[in-house]
Amino acid sequence: MTSKTNTGQRVRLRYSGLVVFLSKVATAFTGLYFMWLLARNLTQSSFGGVYFINGTLAFFIFFAGVIPYWSTRDVATGRGGAYVSLTFNLVMSVPFLVMYVIMASYFAGQGHISDLALLAASPIIILTFTLSSMTSTINALSPQSLAGMELLGDIIKIVAAFFLVLSFRLGLVGAEISISAAYLTSVVYAYVKLRKIVHEKTMWDFQRIKKWLSLSWLVAFSAIISYFYGGLDKYFLGIISETELGTYAIALLLARQLNPVSSLSTALYPHILRAGGEDKKASRDVLALILIFSVPMVFGLIIFSSPLLSIFSKHYALVSKWPLLLLAIAYFISSSFFSFFDSLIYGSEKIELTSRQLFQSKFFQGLLMQATVLAVMAPVMWVLAVRFGAVGMAFAILIGSMLMLTGRIFIAGKRIRGIFPLDSFLRSVLSSIIMSFILLLLPRSHSYIIILDVFVAAVVYFASMYVIDKRVRAYSKYFLQSLRPASELDSHE
Repeated sequence: MTSKTNTGQRVRLRYSGLVVFLSKVATAFTGLYFMWLLARNLTQSSFGGVYFINGTLAFFIFFAGVIPYWSTRDVATGRGGAYVSLTFNLVMSVPFLVMYVIMASYFAGQGHISDLALLAASPIIILTFTLSSMTSTINALSPQSLAGMELLGDIIKIVAAFFLVLSFRLGLVGAEISISAAYLTSVVYAYVKLRKIVHEKTMWDFQRIKKWLSLSWLVAFSAIISYFYGGLDKYFLGIISETELGTYAIALLLARQLNPVSSLSTALYPHILRAGGEDKKASRDVLALILIFSVPMVFGLIIFSSPLLSIFSKHYALVSKWPLLLLAIAYFISSSFFSFFDSLIYGSEKIELTSRQLFQSKFFQGLLMQATVLAVMAPVMWVLAVRFGAVGMAFAILIGSMLMLTGRIFIAGKRIRGIFPLDSFLRSVLSSIIMSFILLLLPRSHSYIIILDVFVAAVVYFASMYVIDKRVRAYSKYFLQSLRPASELDSHE
């Protein structure tokens, strides 16, 4: 299954999703290892400081994806604008960087961390704006080209952490410098890939920027809501208790191992744009693929909760498992369905929209849904965090995820009819139960041997799925065929 653009690019829907997903899985392990290094070599409060800074940065990078959102639609349909978007984003990053530096002392006091640690993270603002523009363009044309970007960044981040955190004992400051180095590596990688697939020369187009800006208010508000909502949990807990934030941070880190699943829908958005707004067969296909991977992952997180927590520190093995269990379910919902539904909903909107038409569009409905959930959940998050700490915040995130999913289903309306692959979902649940039963028979490991248990779990699950689900057999055959040159695939797509 492929899509072709006016620029001659072609997106192989399942192949792109699988390649990006596999790279994200590899990145999940390197990212986990990096955070393990930090958890082992930072105090619990300093480790929580990493997440507090992430939450603080969210307030200053919300605009990074606004212009790239519209440029993606232009690039995907052959209208260009890649370098115009990049130039504009670079310019826009400067005032946000200045505001961050000015307010660093205030946020440092709120999070009980040093000013220097916050300033060490400041390059991330410019790098995020730059990376957002470049990756949106590449995702519109050749998503699989970014497969190794985060993995390379993680390797640089780990090497930097060995020197700065372990050897030179720079603590939280060293951790933030390491993270900034990873972002810089990703920017260089993305730029090299961008130069290979985009051959535009226009760096500035006032009329195009004017059009994007006239539409950007809606995406900007949506981004503000998303980033603020995404940062409130860390920010609130950082104010309430550094220890609770550290506990929550570990659970959040593990639950986020479900995030790679969302990359399986990477190519769906540009595909639907080119398909004229709807392709139920492709949508059902992608959702089935997502569930095949996400269902066993959430089962695995729940079963391995104790040994996974113990890997980071003996202290974390003694804390409540409820934050991880609640967040695992919340991230199953968000990773499996949010990106998929967003591609389905917004890919169906017509390419050219006026500012007035935005008020009648699905984009505006999505903004209202997000704003409503934020308005409801912000006080709920604070109250539950004050009363129950990390457990309360995790429960609030689960409630918010369920509300967000309900809103997306309501907005999608008739577009979701007939696309939920109930057969694959039930088979995934059955195979996950079989996998869980086998794992429960194995001795519980609280060391690195857990990697072998994960391998056994994967073998049992996919062997079961291969036997009972024809989709898995078809996907296996398709992926092996996809490893051949694209010119040999036309008869199979």
